Amino acid sequence: MVSLIATCGRPLLFDRTLSSLEACVQPEQYKGVIVAYNGTDPTWDIAAESYAVPIRVVHSPLARNKSAALNAALASLSENCLVYFHDDDMKLAPKALLAMAEAVSLNGHKGFYGGPVDPEFEQEPDPDFLPYFGRGIRGYDLNLCDCTVLSYPEFLGGNWAAFSDDVMQYGFDERIGPGMSIGGEESLLQSKLRSSLRGVYVPGARASHFVVKEKSTIQWGLNRKYRAGIHYGFFSDNRSRLLREFCKLWYASIGVGCGYLTGSRSQRLGALQSCVYSAGYLRGWLGRVFSRRCSNTSDSLKRKPG
Repeated sequence: MVSLIATCGRPLLFDRTLSSLEACVQPEQYKGVIVAYNGTDPTWDIAAESYAVPIRVVHSPLARNKSAALNAALASLSENCLVYFHDDDMKLAPKALLAMAEAVSLNGHKGFYGGPVDPEFEQEPDPDFLPYFGRGIRGYDLNLCDCTVLSYPEFLGGNWAAFSDDVMQYGFDERIGPGMSIGGEESLLQSKLRSSLRGVYVPGARASHFVVKEKSTIQWGLNRKYRAGIHYGFFSDNRSRLLREFCKLWYASIGVGCGYLTGSRSQRLGALQSCVYSAGYLRGWLGRVFSRRCSNTSDSLKRKPG
């Protein structure tokens, strides 16, 4: 069992994450932390010897984004083991590692695992918009007391675990993730794992997510919704869903206008977030169609004689 953390340029938050791992009760099978770093700063150092937990850095300066850095770190593992993924702005509860190890011992290798996440705001978000933030900002807690196999598991990317062989069967899609225009690299990978593995919710594997003040603004929340729409539109082949999102965009635009007329701020914000999501979905869908056509044209030119 190892922890895997991708980081680039957030030393104070990263130190907070490592300190929380250092303070955790460490199960016997825990081997330490692997850091996936794809920065280009030659002076970067985490002073691994100052932490009471083994740390190994996999530096991939040519990796173009977080997904590529994670794939490089996973490829460096010499044997199949449980990989517990953390973001560099997470803080683990003291018994999170132990709870995850116990859940795996009970449920076996045919699964992937995730725990609850509590938000820790640097600045409280607008209460009218809080319901429209993604789970990464609102938090994720199913309020269950025991480990539970979920019918549709979708864990937050900063607090989940899977065996390395299962993850490497698909790998993180390097077209998406931080550093690219489309996010959702963990969601896409977990959607593939769901086809053959059980998703197990582990209530004891709790973490808190430090939300910087820039991420608790309405503008950031709308931009995140737009990018989420692009992600799902790009990877969707459902034409009826495309029609629904087009209709939602039209109705949501009317809802924004009605919100201004009635003076209902919450109605206006709700319609606005729906509007930007649908607009992102349409852009993602069109982007996928365009990229396929460009690829088909390129292939036909390659096959053209002479």
